[in-house]
Amino acid sequence: MMFYFVIVSGVAFLLFSAAVLLSDMRGLGRRERAVVTCEGYRPGSFGETVYGMKPIVRNGKVAKGAVRGKSLGIRVGQEVEVVYDPKYPSRMYLADRARRAPTLAAVGFFGTVGILEVAGALFFLR
Repeated sequence: MMFYFVIVSGVAFLLFSAAVLLSDMRGLGRRERAVVTCEGYRPGSFGETVYGMKPIVRNGKVAKGAVRGKSLGIRVGQEVEVVYDPKYPSRMYLADRARRAPTLAAVGFFGTVGILEVAGALFFLR
């Protein structure tokens, strides 16, 4: 009975990992680039600085967001090129530093846990 539980939970971890990776890839296809002016900045968490950007208007929709990071070198009033997902406009990244898969660490973790569970069940619980 324990064997089947471990196999099913391992497969569930693998499926969850694949779903998160698929979500990242779909978000990558939706990304848009825009040149935006920095409105101001404020301290964020974990030593980051949050740079507020002016709203972007495209196709009748307004996207208002911020770029977060450590020592990005952005000044108030400076125009920067950002990449954002129209579905989640508050998450903006500098175009040259945009991550292709923001949740890649979670995909790797859950995928590894799933593989270890299935392998452990096949080799040790039989």
